Order: sequence, then structure tokens, then C-alpha cells
Amino acid sequence: MKYQLLVFVILLVGIGKPNSIAQGVPDEIIVGSTLIEIGKSSGSGFFLQDTSDIFLVTARHVLLSKSSEAEPLGYRFIDRFAKVKWYPRESDKTEPNVLRIDLAKLWGDGRIIIGESKQEDFVVLKIGKRYIDDGIGFVEYHNSVERKSPSSMFTGYSAYVVSQNMNENTLGTSVYLIGFPKSLGLSNVHQFDFNRPLLRKGIIAGKDNNLKYLVIDCPSFQGNSGGPVFEELKPSLITQFPLKMSHYRLIGLVSAFIPLKESWINPSYGIEHIELVNSGYSVVVPIELVLEAVEKL
Repeated sequence: MKYQLLVFVILLVGIGKPNSIAQGVPDEIIVGSTLIEIGKSSGSGFFLQDTSDIFLVTARHVLLSKSSEAEPLGYRFIDRFAKVKWYPRESDKTEPNVLRIDLAKLWGDGRIIIGESKQEDFVVLKIGKRYIDDGIGFVEYHNSVERKSPSSMFTGYSAYVVSQNMNENTLGTSVYLIGFPKSLGLSNVHQFDFNRPLLRKGIIAGKDNNLKYLVIDCPSFQGNSGGPVFEELKPSLITQFPLKMSHYRLIGLVSAFIPLKESWINPSYGIEHIELVNSGYSVVVPIELVLEAVEKL
């Protein structure tokens, strides 16, 4: 599998940084996440890279809606163009990096894979490639991708931080959800920057090996869909890899929150009111399904 070839490159990321988990989640994990805006809606996503190619990954419903027309797998893009925003490692940078992607053109060139089943709520876009010239790394984007900011450097997740099999994920292990829940807050009160990711911490609460999905005890909200979920490795595994990036492993992406259904019935008038509230549990698509799609691209 070609992901294994990138291990040495990623090992260089953590050199000179503290090894203690108490230092917090490393920047390399946070800056790999992206805000995706399409039409009037938005979601989260992340960059994935192998030895040469660059992919953008998000939840299928962030970019596509169900359609009865003869469109890709019965879905259609919410809008032809999607805008991707993210910040580099410089925390004081005020303007995000921005890419504008022509989804129709990218699809026409066979560079998009869409999860087919109900559980496969993901989409993978092959947006460019990496290359080295005189020891300096460069990014060459596909002609459907337009760079809308001066810089376009990013950290893409690779084999070194990616779980290869959901059987490796242990119940009760701590996880971090990274995303852009723009649905939170009040429009007239500035409480957080919508263009920067927020973290939530929870645990792996359950998993279904037959249907291929994970459940985490961690609330997600509108805008979190497609965001990466990282598992914090146990100390016995961390000692094998002293660098800080190895303390965490990408296990999947957010698909949806699990609702709690509450019914209020007025027997006198035969009126029933149904309300769905956030249970605090979320469904996660295992990253191994995404890796299978990447291999096809």
C-alpha cells in the first residue's frame, strides 16, 4: 500500500517538540482540518496525502444532496463550486488560505470518489500532487482548483497518523473531534472565529464491524460533518514512537449526530409533537473506507 512510503517524511514533523501529551494536541493535527463552504451551507473536511497525491476528504452530504436524476450515484452537487479554507501553522495569521474547486470539472476528469452505501457517508477529491525541487516542497493543483490566497501550504494527514483498520480502535479510548460548527453561537454576538476549527473531546463508545461505523460519546453539530476524528493512543503504544504526532491516530470522519426522539401527546385533541434533540453521541465513518476509495483514485 503506497501510504507506507511516507512514514520517514512525517517523522521529521515532531523533531524538537515536547513529547508530553499534557502539552496539548499538536498543530500538525489541527491545521490539517478545513472549512468547506458550498452554496449557502458549510461543513468540515481534511487533507490526506500519500507519497505524491493530495486529497480532500469530507462527508458526502456536505457536497452532495440526494437526487432522482441520473447523476453520480443518485446524488447531485449542492453547487458547482466549493470553497475550502484553512490556516497554516502560524497561529497569528489573520487571513485563511483559500481554494476554489470546480466540482463539475473535477468529477468530469474522474478525480472524485463518492461513498455508495448509506453508511459510506464520505467523498474523496483528488485535487493535486506534491513534488520536490532542489529540496523544496511544492504543490501543483488540478486545473479545476483555483488558489484564492497568496499561500497554499498545508499539512495533510498521512500513513503515520492514519488508522488502517477499525478493529484497532479500542472502546473507551479518548478521541478528539475537529471541525467548524458554524451553526453554533448567536449572529449578533462574536464568541468564536467561524474560520478556525474547534475541538471536542470524547471517547469511542461503540462500533459495528458489519455496517462499518464507529460511535463516539462526543456531540457534533451542523458544520462538524466531514471533520476528522483522532484517537489518542494508549501509553503502551506511544512508547514505541516518541514523537508527538504518533500520540494520535486518525480513525475517521464525522457523519452525523445521533438524535434523541421526544414525543409530546395531547390525548384530548389527538395532537402529537415530535422533537429531535442532540443525544451527545455521533456517528463516525471509519477512515479505512476512505483509504479504499483513495486507492481507486
